[in-house]
Amino acid sequence: MAKKFNLPVAEKKDSQGICFLGAVDLKEFLKHYIKEKRGKVLDERRGEVGYHSGAVFHTLGERHGFTITKKTSSDRPYYIVGKDTKRNILIASHDKNFSHSKVLTNIRIKNCNWILEIPKPGKTYTAQIRYHGEFLPCQISRARRNLAQIIFKKPVLVASGQSCVLYEKNVCLGGGVVV
Repeated sequence: MAKKFNLPVAEKKDSQGICFLGAVDLKEFLKHYIKEKRGKVLDERRGEVGYHSGAVFHTLGERHGFTITKKTSSDRPYYIVGKDTKRNILIASHDKNFSHSKVLTNIRIKNCNWILEIPKPGKTYTAQIRYHGEFLPCQISRARRNLAQIIFKKPVLVASGQSCVLYEKNVCLGGGVVV
């Protein structure tokens, strides 16, 4: 659409950082406000395989930004498949689809911010868990001003603390934080 309307940003590269601050890495930005704290990286069997500088700086699916100290003969990459921010632990696996984290069809979100109105129960919407994540068909079983229960058509990999944004077609309705 930017090309269609001859906007100067039409050819600009996608930003995955903090676009309003320019070329700033999100983790570097957060480190100015959140103290780094070394923690363990565990594999899917709960064996310690490395360390990181703070679970809060990582998201599911990432494969960089942490150190693996126990190398394997295949030396395949590890992906973050779970995290426990209270205990400052990351769970990593060679299989990025490993389902250590909660693979759920039903989630609750809190601290909701609805842009126009609260979504209606029983109606079909789409939800997005991660930035550039898949748009997932869902329904709302109940919604209030600050809390909502979302039911997905298929199981999704989600961790508490992630954001969930709801859409009706291409209109953003709002969202909240996964409990």
